[in-house]
Amino acid sequence: MKPFTRDELFRAKAERRARLAALPIEEKVRLIEKLRDMGETLRAARQQFRQRRSA
Repeated sequence: MKPFTRDELFRAKAERRARLAALPIEEKVRLIEKLRDMGETLRAARQQFRQRRSA
């Protein structure tokens, strides 16, 4: 697989932003809640990892 060019990357990001902007507000809220849950899971795992390392 060849690496993306900078122009391809910026084009893909712009397309993704446009696609997300077109979503209904209910879907945007659902996505934000999912991201928040994922962040909480990662923070909890990181905390457990730190506790194991310090023990």
